[in-house]
Amino acid sequence: GSGTHASWNISIDGEVGATGSSLFRIIDTNTYSISSNTAENILGPQRIPANTFANGDIVHVSFVVRKFNTNGTLIPLLRINTSNSLTGSILLGTGFTFTTTQLWQKIQRDLNLRTDGSLMILNSALQAVTDNLVTTQNATIIAGINWTVDQWILPTVQMSSLSDAASVSAIQIRKL
Repeated sequence: GSGTHASWNISIDGEVGATGSSLFRIIDTNTYSISSNTAENILGPQRIPANTFANGDIVHVSFVVRKFNTNGTLIPLLRINTSNSLTGSILLGTGFTFTTTQLWQKIQRDLNLRTDGSLMILNSALQAVTDNLVTTQNATIIAGINWTVDQWILPTVQMSSLSDAASVSAIQIRKL
């Protein structure tokens, strides 16, 4: 497949705001896109430097996916890894499957970095654009995310048609 990577405008604000939350923002001024590929692809990977977040934090991650054509479906996913790679990555969330006519979706997840070093999230395989829903499914507990080393937040997409194209047009990561 083909992909183009544009430069990202990265803004880091470590000050505590009026609400008591400190921000680590990453906002895209361009896009990272993929076309002619039906495998799962990383779009706009974001390296989180070691010790940016710690056990006990709650981290909000959101990204906007745009699909350019109406030839097939698309599934947006969110992963984490210690490298910019799908190999060994951990699924954090699955958005709704785009129908052929749907073109935009914002995916949001709140990552609860528990004091024991585990990560509690909404069931990662449950299709939802946000954690704000009622479900009978249990939360997913992921052991051993080590925030003292670099972590990568990996927005990904998987398209069903080689004739479609997609991009991530905005990403925000912030500590609540």
